[in-house]
Amino acid sequence: MAGVHRAALLGRSGIRRSVAGGMLALLLAACGGGGGSSSADAVPDTPASRAAAQRFLTQATFGPTDAETDRVLSLGYRTWIDEQIAKPQPLHRDYWDARNATIQAADATKTADQRDVINSFYAQAVAGDDQLRQRVAFALSQIFVISLQNSDVAFYSRGAAGYLDTLAAHAFGNYRDLLEAVARHPMMGIYLSHLHNQKEDP
Repeated sequence: MAGVHRAALLGRSGIRRSVAGGMLALLLAACGGGGGSSSADAVPDTPASRAAAQRFLTQATFGPTDAETDRVLSLGYRTWIDEQIAKPQPLHRDYWDARNATIQAADATKTADQRDVINSFYAQAVAGDDQLRQRVAFALSQIFVISLQNSDVAFYSRGAAGYLDTLAAHAFGNYRDLLEAVARHPMMGIYLSHLHNQKEDP
């Protein structure tokens, strides 16, 4: 993302402005609306039309709605992105825990499972208020992959929910921090089978 690396020097509000500017340039370039400019400051902040706002939301969310299109037209791109970055992150693990409590109250021999992780994902993707975070986290999940098709990962479905939360927590942050969080997450260790590997003996 353009500007994210220098954002560490800018303070919290400066980071938000830098991330928002970089995201805006990337999103508009991806949908053909950036005019080929490499500078986030050169990107127009106001959608040229309703269709432009919807094209932007197609990239930034799981799909434009009339209400969100109106919001982008009213706020402009940067303010909309800033607003999205500031929204609290809902946790897949909270959903899994609530489902597990309900299931165990009915039958103590059963627990929530990978279906509840998938249901939580779709609930947030379809109805989540923090659409930009959810869309970025989904993109990251296609790069830093674990799979519920793997029986070991599926067995630890609460951990898989936590892994998705980790990607979302780093959706707007520093790439180096994201790499470390992914590499250290137990579910990546299980998926890549390096959990409990012995340290090198020089």
